[in-house]
Amino acid sequence: MNKEKLLETFQQKNQKLVELCQKIRITGLVEGWNAETKEVIIYDPPLYQIEVWRPFLFDIRLIPKEFNGIKVVDQFYGSYPKEFPSDNAALPLEEFEAPDRYIKFVDNNLELISKKIKIPNLTRNTALDALTGDFKKHKQWCNNMRENRISEERENISFFNEMLSEVRKAYYLSDVYLNNKEKEWYYSITATKFSKNKPLILGFNWGVDNNWVKKGNKYTPQCNYPFSTFEGLYDDLATFKRTIPLFHRYSPSALSGTQLNICFFRSEEKDQITQYDLDLCKPIFEKIVNYLNPSCIISFSRKDPFLAATDSQIKTMKIPNGKSTLFVSKGKVKINENLINYYNLPHPNYPVNGEARTKAWKECFE
Repeated sequence: MNKEKLLETFQQKNQKLVELCQKIRITGLVEGWNAETKEVIIYDPPLYQIEVWRPFLFDIRLIPKEFNGIKVVDQFYGSYPKEFPSDNAALPLEEFEAPDRYIKFVDNNLELISKKIKIPNLTRNTALDALTGDFKKHKQWCNNMRENRISEERENISFFNEMLSEVRKAYYLSDVYLNNKEKEWYYSITATKFSKNKPLILGFNWGVDNNWVKKGNKYTPQCNYPFSTFEGLYDDLATFKRTIPLFHRYSPSALSGTQLNICFFRSEEKDQITQYDLDLCKPIFEKIVNYLNPSCIISFSRKDPFLAATDSQIKTMKIPNGKSTLFVSKGKVKINENLINYYNLPHPNYPVNGEARTKAWKECFE
């Protein structure tokens, strides 16, 4: 059967599918991959497959696995709704499509879903099955993928829990805790998973969002190991979103690196963190750096945290910024017994014109 006849027959047999999807086309694969032999397979003649292009709001159950012995491929186009992360968030698929996100979307949009996929009196469970193909299977797939990821990260999780215990003890000795007990700011270790031999993106300490607190929210101590990379945090990066295109251009490996702070304790203002607090955090920070063995450290502090260190080798560069001058640091810092490449760049909130910010990154990474 030729491609035109195959497409016509498929459309006749799947009329509701044709009605809801964007397009259907026949493509020919010229090569594939044999997982057992780990070799490329050449298809001569090409191996046909049927591609069904559909939006997020779609009854996936309508897409068959095959038709007349030919594989049918589900091809998604467009964007996910607001209940899901943005397209810029580089998250593992099981995190991006977590079951809770589907539940939230269905609860917020049941009537809209019913209209779009043309199923009257749609129930919550049927909507979840329609959007995922089979919601129970989708949940199981997400759980299996997460268990595999936990297994892959077992060593990192063990080290994270060890450091968490040390940070917990340090926090209850800290000035920021003793001076602000009633505020319950607590502490965190890392915003991302631990990625060895990659850039370490470094800040000073974790902040407090008072507007968020005023809405009745409360901070809690970090207890779960995160699985995101730096780029995967896109939706939570606030002003640091501005660094993503610059990282793509000048240091793409940092996008899959680790992000943490010199001080693990949370505060409203930096001056609420005392030197004693920093001294409590320093040995823990050094253990983490030793464990990660980062290829470089990139900080964005207005006050360079390593510039005054006597055992570091850092030079400061001056960059014109309109009527003011921008200071950028570059060199090596000594942590434990290791000299590590180091860069201190302007914070995304710092008033810098585009030309000066670009030049600062060029001076560091080129």
